[in-house]
Amino acid sequence: MEKVLKAIDLGGGSSARECLYKIVSDLDLRESGGESHGVDADVVTSLASTFLQERAKSNSRSQVLKDATKYGWKCFCDGSLTIQQVADMYKCSPYLLVRSIVRYKFEQVQGVAISKKGLGQLMRSPQLIDCEKLRMQVLDCIEADVSFSPYHDRIREVIGDEHEFILRRKLSARGVYFKTENDLREIGMSKTPDMRLEVPIIVSGTSGENRLINWIDSKAMFGDPVSYASHCAQFQGYVNRFGPGLVIYWFGFVDDLNNDADVLLSHGIPEIITS
Repeated sequence: MEKVLKAIDLGGGSSARECLYKIVSDLDLRESGGESHGVDADVVTSLASTFLQERAKSNSRSQVLKDATKYGWKCFCDGSLTIQQVADMYKCSPYLLVRSIVRYKFEQVQGVAISKKGLGQLMRSPQLIDCEKLRMQVLDCIEADVSFSPYHDRIREVIGDEHEFILRRKLSARGVYFKTENDLREIGMSKTPDMRLEVPIIVSGTSGENRLINWIDSKAMFGDPVSYASHCAQFQGYVNRFGPGLVIYWFGFVDDLNNDADVLLSHGIPEIITS
């Protein structure tokens, strides 16, 4: 795992897409059938995406984005650099930067206020942008951004749906009865886990101990400390409503995080003792 993390860290100097390609290449994932140093390719991709996303998020929330926006508009006007190249230079999200530049064009250059909803509509439907040069650069940035663009959101949603389907199929095959998140919302419940078990089950914990499970939440990602911290309040809400539960990080997780008496972490469905 150390070599994997080192490759991710060293790959962090260029654009997000180039970083992912470099990491995959450095670890010989293609040639090794999808695994390298004992780590599955999906885990590496998830780790790399999280690293790049946190870096871009940090830069995009700070003065960096403001500086990149002004410089990016200047370069756009004089043609010296593309907006994507400016994003690479400032190590920020191409999508968030071009979004900021579109807002800058309306509010600072044209003196026209644009609502968050209106800006979002332009970014979801770039064909509505009347300036062809800007429209093409918006499309380029959306395509290049592997962390924040609408395309990435759709891909992440599809991967999540796929793993929820796998979870439902496996639970049904084992005779476990449950209600899905959609089932629960239909009866007026909000902020629910992916699966609420109709009858609690007992599974084998990490140390072989018996753990009572009332709900299961599916995470199609690697559970690193940053991601886990962002989910803790969500998990605690489920515990408060339904009791102890299980979170499946399909691409693995940092072992030290598995220390909550009410929330068991696993990379799959643990051995079911009783159901």
